[in-house]
Amino acid sequence: MKPAPFAWHGPTSVASAVATLAELAASGAHAKVLAGGQSLVPVLAERMREGARDRWLAELERAGVPAGPINTIDQVYQDPQVVARGMRRDLPHPAAGTAPTTASPLRFSGSPVQYRNAPPMLGQHTAEVLRERLGLTEDEIRALAEERG
Repeated sequence: MKPAPFAWHGPTSVASAVATLAELAASGAHAKVLAGGQSLVPVLAERMREGARDRWLAELERAGVPAGPINTIDQVYQDPQVVARGMRRDLPHPAAGTAPTTASPLRFSGSPVQYRNAPPMLGQHTAEVLRERLGLTEDEIRALAEERG
């Protein structure tokens, strides 16, 4: 028989929640929850939805818990460290005009990285790879393309 679902009846701050989770782990209760096929992850995820991301990050930092945000692409490229390091490169793209891409974090004064092409379009090099690497003929490539519809 499975134990009753784990319910959060604890503290509202992350710092006290972390302390509660440490107590659960020390007492073996967390292992019992896991052994019953349950996880604290959904419980914590639900609790985290009750506050803004930055609030939780600040509380986790105060509690000494390593944590960081999960950013959207726009947020990544607006991050002050990303901007300061010049980590965004806009490259010419055949369909989009330009495409943002991430620069190499390595900086070599004698041989700087060269950025020539944006990422390829889906299937852009398929025929070339089939022909040059797999040795398929144009008729075989055409037949494969027709199979895919």
